[in-house]
Amino acid sequence: MSDDDLDRLMAAPGIVRNAAKLRSVGGNAAFFSDLARSHGSVAAWILTFPAGRYMELVRELKMRGDRLGGKTGQLLLRRMGVPSLICSDDVVKALIAADVVSKAPSSARDFAAVQAALDRWQAETGFDLTRISRILALSVG
Repeated sequence: MSDDDLDRLMAAPGIVRNAAKLRSVGGNAAFFSDLARSHGSVAAWILTFPAGRYMELVRELKMRGDRLGGKTGQLLLRRMGVPSLICSDDVVKALIAADVVSKAPSSARDFAAVQAALDRWQAETGFDLTRISRILALSVG
């Protein structure tokens, strides 16, 4: 995207006027195109990560995508229909209260601890990650 393209988009009504977010579109388009070429589709790649590897998928989006870390990648997955945990402030509070993590998950160790808790809760309840995420979010306040 040229500087002129960016300036035009920054002035367009109805678009988030954040240059870093707008610049990420090209990088993510290339990332998703590569996934589609190598796996047949982005969805096919996502399906290689079952629920027991959800946090690994989140880390892959964070590392390989452009601005797809944190809640952005999680929200993308949820909007695609993938059962997803979203580490909102309330979910993080619930994870802390459950002694899963001591802060918002950011390290490989944190992600492994969250995945272990998700696996345990799924086995206990039979609920998918979206339902567990919503229960966690509503359990604090």
